[in-house]
Amino acid sequence: MTTKTTTTFAPAPEGSGTPFGATSLDLASKGYVEEEYSASGTANRYRMNFTSTDGAGGTAGQPDDPLATAEVVDAGHPYTTRILVRRPTDADSFNGTVIVEWFNVSLSQDVDFVFAATHDYLLSNGYAWVGVSAQLVGTNALKQANPARYSNLNLDASNDDPAGDKLDAQGDVLSWDIFAQVGAALRNHGDVDPLGGLTAKHVIAAGESQAAERLTAYYNSIQPLCPEIYEGFIAYDRFNRVRSDQNAKVISFGSENRRIAFPKKSLPEDSANVRLWEVAGASHASLEEVEGYLDPQFLRNKILRAPDGTTLSLTAVVAECDTQPIWSRVPNGHVVAAAIHAMQLWLKDGVPAPTAPRLETDDSGQLLRDPQGRVLGGIRLATFDAPTAHNGAANTGPEGCSQVGYHIDFTPVELCERYGSQQNYIDQVARITLKAKRGRLPSFRRRGPHHRRSENGGIQRSVKGPVATTSSLPAAPPENDGFAVSISRPVAVIGAGVGGWGVELSAVSDVDGSA
Repeated sequence: MTTKTTTTFAPAPEGSGTPFGATSLDLASKGYVEEEYSASGTANRYRMNFTSTDGAGGTAGQPDDPLATAEVVDAGHPYTTRILVRRPTDADSFNGTVIVEWFNVSLSQDVDFVFAATHDYLLSNGYAWVGVSAQLVGTNALKQANPARYSNLNLDASNDDPAGDKLDAQGDVLSWDIFAQVGAALRNHGDVDPLGGLTAKHVIAAGESQAAERLTAYYNSIQPLCPEIYEGFIAYDRFNRVRSDQNAKVISFGSENRRIAFPKKSLPEDSANVRLWEVAGASHASLEEVEGYLDPQFLRNKILRAPDGTTLSLTAVVAECDTQPIWSRVPNGHVVAAAIHAMQLWLKDGVPAPTAPRLETDDSGQLLRDPQGRVLGGIRLATFDAPTAHNGAANTGPEGCSQVGYHIDFTPVELCERYGSQQNYIDQVARITLKAKRGRLPSFRRRGPHHRRSENGGIQRSVKGPVATTSSLPAAPPENDGFAVSISRPVAVIGAGVGGWGVELSAVSDVDGSA
């Protein structure tokens, strides 16, 4: 192991407000608690041996080999960052697996996109979740948003390579070792245990989009140096090409949107330990996670602002896209949650995750479509193949619109013309779902079961309640107006109507394949 774990944890300072990015969910009602800790130690600097054009880091001027193992340049660079922990309060409810999410910083702040997409499943199945502020963009935003709480954060180190040029295209030269050390310290901690006495049997790394790009580089270049820390990797849209000689398992979610945006970008190949699951009709994020989790979070964090200073949601930032309402209804979170569940079975029981059909393309890499313009191949959820809306994976318009997709809900007349009756619609959804279950692929599911051990040692099965509304959010940090990202164009308020039939199919399909 090249990485020596030096990380020690300490509670956040008292009386300094609320953790930035604290969840809007009522965790207590789900048997969970959220806590924030500082993580301090000394880190290595690495030479990653590849150039970067996509946010994955890498060393400028070095041979372009994204599969090469990193080289240690030097050690002993002090750092202090923060981690955010959401864990069961009862050890009997903990399933033994910790999801460690590399915070995405594309929007100039820490964002927990993986948790946003999968919180129903994670909180209903006893996982612990840890978010890591690994990059300077995130910690600088924290320090500006709440200096009293975060002024001690420090990820600074020289980005100069003694051999010439720079070590990291983003300047996050310590991020690799910080992420490794935090993962290791969750198992081997000092006096302060951020898991509150829970024993981590499996530790899985996760990240979305920009963070998944960083994890691609981590898997290829850092994982070979410290393979015992992370046993599995979950990439939400998505991993690039990865090496095939590592024992750690990989499941990468890939949206139709990313295939449209990057038709020639290299993809991970299925192998003994690697799976790519591509999803038809999926935009880069889906309506369910944005509307149900991310928009309230962005409003609370107060970093995205209009020119007049008005706080913006994520939806408001891209509200001027050409096709409305924005975001595809294909629920990405169902597939990402299914990937986490499959990873759990892979690590715990040795059951390999299933392979899935790829989205179909021609020789030039362009997606193939049916006469209605719908993409062929891929994982096909009932929301796409038995839809109540026309779901588009991409959109057009101002910056950012290409990622958000859209949904155009069918009118009641259109639904009747398509299905004839509500029962026929339900039958089609059930048929698609059961077909997916037979192949152990993701199906149509909102919430997973929460397993809580009863006094007699049995397992009680129940479904948890709805997400908290914006009005029930914890109070924002008192001095959270010090940092904002200004959005230059005007923002329109968009209302999204819901047309036709809504059906809860938890009795038909489960994320783990049980009825």
